[in-house]
Amino acid sequence: MVDTAQFDRAAALLPEKLRAEALFLVPALKAGAEELRLYGGRGFRVVLGDGSLSLRGEVTRADLEEVV
Repeated sequence: MVDTAQFDRAAALLPEKLRAEALFLVPALKAGAEELRLYGGRGFRVVLGDGSLSLRGEVTRADLEEVV
């Protein structure tokens, strides 16, 4: 079984629209995630050990304020 608990805890801190995208990832990608990067006015990425993956959705200023 793949452990995704740490990823799920981090994703829980995201605004709903971003959280939904992050939680849609398959368990193997969640388990290999090293960080979530939010880019204001652009999108967000999941950084993996061997690269990164862009997720859908634009990160707004309000999203960043909610996370912080």
